[in-house]
Amino acid sequence: MRKEPGFIYRVFLVVGDAFAIVASFTFAYYFRLHFDHRPYVFAGNTMSFLFSNLLLLPIWLIVLSSLGLYSRKVLQRHGMMAWRLLLASIVGTMSIITYDFFATAISPRDGLFPVKVIALYATIVCFFALSAERVVIALLFRLLHRRKYGLIRTVVAGDGENVRQLLLGTAPESGYKICGVVAESKYIPQEWSRRRYPSLEEAIKRLRPDAVVYAQEEGLEKANKLAVDHHALFYYSPPESSVIALTKDTEFVAGVPVLRIRATPLTGAARVYKRCLDIVISTLLIIV
Repeated sequence: MRKEPGFIYRVFLVVGDAFAIVASFTFAYYFRLHFDHRPYVFAGNTMSFLFSNLLLLPIWLIVLSSLGLYSRKVLQRHGMMAWRLLLASIVGTMSIITYDFFATAISPRDGLFPVKVIALYATIVCFFALSAERVVIALLFRLLHRRKYGLIRTVVAGDGENVRQLLLGTAPESGYKICGVVAESKYIPQEWSRRRYPSLEEAIKRLRPDAVVYAQEEGLEKANKLAVDHHALFYYSPPESSVIALTKDTEFVAGVPVLRIRATPLTGAARVYKRCLDIVISTLLIIV
């Protein structure tokens, strides 16, 4: 695929999360040394603490990923994302404490948290830092999309009111840019008539889009094959959109529910094995 929706966004999230986590723990450590006036008996070294947290970042990223904080479903639901960020801050800190406990037991050395209040400070600061960082990244990408950077070039094909709604309602903020349409004239607003193509095949060959949204049942298999052959993402929006409105893989473009059809979906035993692996890993991380 030439463009994966949200891939660059998730890369920014990973980098931003890493920075927010390291900054939060370093700030908590520095705050305990210089602003908390209670006495302490350990030898403070902020740079050494910073380096140790850099090495432990993979643990944090595993926790965040296991809680679905890089999935489109969670990113689109702000309440769910806030709750999971709080949970990730707690589980991540507890994971680091657990690792530090066993590491110091195996190889005697000074613990990562010389006083536990640093871990408490870090958990609180980490939650707010992760939340703020994600708000900033979302605003940045919304601004970039408004300026028409990084948009998914899309062809809409089919017949029905879904086509009209997609053409009229798809704003740059959605991350999609409709560059062509294949439909009957009655479903196409006047301003789109010059970007109408007689067939989906011609539209794909001329425009080389990143994605195709197909809004009718007839010819679905052929349209999917055309998209796959030209390395474009394929979305299906049936006329009776309520059929897929509540499925977990549904996305919304201009308020129209669309279901992404993947070229190589996991089915049968493979899907069961993956789901079992997800549950086992998530359970182990939660226990830790």
